[in-house]
Amino acid sequence: VADMGGSVFKNTGIKTVTFAEGMSKIPAYALQDCNSAVTIMIPSTVTVIGGGTYAGAFDGCTNLKNIKLPKGLLEIGTNAFKNCNSLTEITIPSTVTKIGQHAFGGCTSLQTVTFEGTKPQLGKDAFPSELGIS
Repeated sequence: VADMGGSVFKNTGIKTVTFAEGMSKIPAYALQDCNSAVTIMIPSTVTVIGGGTYAGAFDGCTNLKNIKLPKGLLEIGTNAFKNCNSLTEITIPSTVTKIGQHAFGGCTSLQTVTFEGTKPQLGKDAFPSELGIS
């Protein structure tokens, strides 16, 4: 995928998504409730993963297990990965300066969060409270 608006893959059966080099933002609602998505490949050109008041780019991708955030990413939006229940670990690149509220909220299987650099500015409840990250 090279360019897209929001809700493009919402509620589809797609299992793997590879965003094309050159894309700078993944919009809110891009793969919202795409329950079958297991692997998402994000290129190094993406600087923002979109968030929204009610849902973010990957909100509700309940089977998402594999995602590598690119170096160069600056912001993870509000609710971006909310309710990604199969996500067990995430590494936050050192370039990230802001993680929106509830960005990883409801990620019930998330056990490991690694910050490659200084912990960025965190929105309210950016991670599940059980992880003790604030």
